[in-house]
Amino acid sequence: MNYRHSQFWQFISFFARLRFNLMLAIVCLATVGSISAAPSDSDSGSPQTTPENTSFNKIVSPGLTPWTVISPAPTPVSRPAGAFANGRFYVIGGEQSGGAASGIVQIYDPQTDAWDDTSADPMPTPGWNLCAATVDGLIYVPGGYDGGSAFTDLQILDPATGTWTTAVADPVPAPAFNSACTEHDGRLYLFGGTPGGTNNITDSTWVFDPQQSAGNRWSALSSSPFTHAYGSAVAANNGLIFVTGFRNTTPDLDTVAAYNPATDSWIAYPALQNARAGAAAWIRDNRLYVGGGGWSSYLNSVERYNLNQGTAGSWEFTEPLNAGRRTFAHAMDPVTGQMFAAAGWAGAFLDSAETVAGRHVRLSPIPTLSTWTLLMLVLGLFAMAGFRLPNRHRS
Repeated sequence: MNYRHSQFWQFISFFARLRFNLMLAIVCLATVGSISAAPSDSDSGSPQTTPENTSFNKIVSPGLTPWTVISPAPTPVSRPAGAFANGRFYVIGGEQSGGAASGIVQIYDPQTDAWDDTSADPMPTPGWNLCAATVDGLIYVPGGYDGGSAFTDLQILDPATGTWTTAVADPVPAPAFNSACTEHDGRLYLFGGTPGGTNNITDSTWVFDPQQSAGNRWSALSSSPFTHAYGSAVAANNGLIFVTGFRNTTPDLDTVAAYNPATDSWIAYPALQNARAGAAAWIRDNRLYVGGGGWSSYLNSVERYNLNQGTAGSWEFTEPLNAGRRTFAHAMDPVTGQMFAAAGWAGAFLDSAETVAGRHVRLSPIPTLSTWTLLMLVLGLFAMAGFRLPNRHRS
């Protein structure tokens, strides 16, 4: 073959390969750029204050949507406990019509919008004026009221089996009902309550550590700066536990305070816009929500506080409940942020229930690649495509 003719076709082949590899590299760069630039959602348009989560199954918050009515609970009750465990919302015990103490466990499945009140055993000690918290997959119900007096039983439900145990060696240190409780760092925290009557409401704070030896699991902590009962406690990602939505000798209070387990101290926060007792508290997307309550007014309003503001912020109203209620069961799915409210009292025993939808879940973006990584990727593509300079030697 003529040398000039051969050289011509070698250059044609060279430029064809070059154009192919450049196009392939551009496609790769554009793909990486488009995935890495996926927008980050925040609550109601507020600025994002934490780095983008690049783990898989990232939770993306579209903001709080309106409350939606769901199927009613099988049994109307007031003053039950509420908890979320094993993918389900639990309404535990409560006061029934006629003043009877219920031991029924009513379980709501968000996937089927159906209730089940038979798969879990009844409480060993039925009661009302209860609170509950999920600790390491188990639901703890400390103390309560049996219709005649306060009791100190610490009852523990295993959602996997539907069976109860009673911590015989570790009863609640003092008889109390209408306490507030929550889980934090694998421990159960218990706040306030009363052994009987609004004139005996306490300011006590206790912690239960299931990792300690039997008989030594309760410890006393710093008392709260006020007496309180019929309220809620909820733990935040900033390490604080918020207590609010309660009463003492005053039927409705607007007080909000946070307990710091790291320092065993209390911090005052701005007051609610509406004083309310028997209210619920949830924390979602670093916002504290307090809703319902009102001892005789049965509020349906919900207030929200941005915890990124520290103690210098203010409360704002957000999506209201569909039904005003107080002393009701409430909980939240810690994975999706789906919020629940059910049963309670509004001049009559309630069976109504409602929810706020959880966040959407999607795969997170691929992490942004460095310049050197992209350069090595391009060179690797050239090598795989068989790139070589034209042969200048006669064959």
